[in-house]
Amino acid sequence: MARIKYDIKVRIILLRIDGLGYRKIVRAILAEENVKVSQKSVRNIIKKYNETGSVLNSKRFGGFRNPRAKLGTEEHMEFVDRCMRETPDLSARKLKVKIKSRFGIDISVSKMNKYRQVLGWKQGTTHYCQMISADNKEKRKLWCEEQLRNGETFDDVIFTDESRIEISTTSGKVFKKIGEAARGHQKPKHPYSVMVWAGISKRGPTSLLIFAGIMKSPFYQDEILQKTLVPFLRDYFPDHHRFQQDNDPKHTSKSTKAYMEEKNINWWRTTASSPDLNPIENLWHEMKNYIRTEVKPTTKDQLVDGLEAFWKTVTVEKCQRYIGHLTKVIPAVILADGGPSGF
Repeated sequence: MARIKYDIKVRIILLRIDGLGYRKIVRAILAEENVKVSQKSVRNIIKKYNETGSVLNSKRFGGFRNPRAKLGTEEHMEFVDRCMRETPDLSARKLKVKIKSRFGIDISVSKMNKYRQVLGWKQGTTHYCQMISADNKEKRKLWCEEQLRNGETFDDVIFTDESRIEISTTSGKVFKKIGEAARGHQKPKHPYSVMVWAGISKRGPTSLLIFAGIMKSPFYQDEILQKTLVPFLRDYFPDHHRFQQDNDPKHTSKSTKAYMEEKNINWWRTTASSPDLNPIENLWHEMKNYIRTEVKPTTKDQLVDGLEAFWKTVTVEKCQRYIGHLTKVIPAVILADGGPSGF
């Protein structure tokens, strides 16, 4: 078996601290890091840590003496790990102050960075995720636990949403040849944009509705529900369906609720603040990337044509793949106690 990297060893120790047994640690490492380790290796790593307080194979790491000479106890590791989990953007300088205040240990900023690194914390770019209230976190967790307990497969669910797509001609990344001036890209001050609405299900996608302006309840009822959703339900779900939509006011107004009841649209209520539990959000991301990198529209007609061309690529198989992604998202939400799943 290949040599186990240091960050994997540290993760094994942290999982052991959390109370996991050898077999569960092996499974967790495979699921989280896609790395196979044997129970024997896990046992040896934990044994070495218990005997020496370290999992390093030598006294030196990255050109400086092992920081565990000063920061090496289980209490230190748990404290640093807890600080970083509570404040992921915590700087090494501020973490150094917390260490000194708590344990009376003075460590340089550079060594603080190294110590944090060997504990498995690596710097990266921030990612967008929904801000979720404590109340909604609890509701999200309960909802996900219910779906997991019931073995939910979402076979009869139509996941829907709307999104704004604007004219864009670049992915935001560009290469520059050494010695030459960087070439900028032109961008209008107020780029033209359109709204799109659609739904996906395991039986395929709805048609794509492209429109401009602000959507209000009457438009939502007449143009989206009546002209787009109802025909789809008639053709693809004549037996039974569950219609998923978010809690936007136009979706939940009294007139819209009455309209759905009149048309026998079975609204399947899901938890608020949960874009990660709606797989069409990932499809919107793919669509926007396609427009920026493949179409690069500069006019309204080019933008609309690009959106229609992309929608032709949304097959039954693609819809099933995006919906199947929920099998990863739901357990992640539960593990995060209802917080952002990271997907």
